[in-house]
Amino acid sequence: MSQPAPIVDFPVDHQDAVEYLRANGRPILADKLVTLLQNIDEDPDEPEVNIVSLRDMARCLVEHGDFADPSIGSDRYSMVYAQWRIMGDGVLVLSFLGNGETLLVAQADRDGSPVDVSEEGRLQDVIKEYECLVPRRQ
Repeated sequence: MSQPAPIVDFPVDHQDAVEYLRANGRPILADKLVTLLQNIDEDPDEPEVNIVSLRDMARCLVEHGDFADPSIGSDRYSMVYAQWRIMGDGVLVLSFLGNGETLLVAQADRDGSPVDVSEEGRLQDVIKEYECLVPRRQ
């Protein structure tokens, strides 16, 4: 079994998010977060991470533990996003805008039926409506 990625000198809030993910069954996602934070620390051009957005992402992916581990990043506004490849050579992006708000964008050509979704709203409402698009853990 491999060792988890180390937490270096990150702010306490970031360390807490990593440990929360690890303690709640999301070790792969925790390692991805460590890598993201290390990249931000090493490259001043990388966008920072909004802590409220980060907490929303961590909470969402722990609550929905059956969701596959996404790629994660932060946008130019410091909002954290999760991104999955979906059927139909598509992509689904869930941006965590903070305070329970989210933006979901999904585009694909699924079995000849195009998927083209852009929905902003309360996280629980958006997830309830579109969770069928999110890949599941194997």
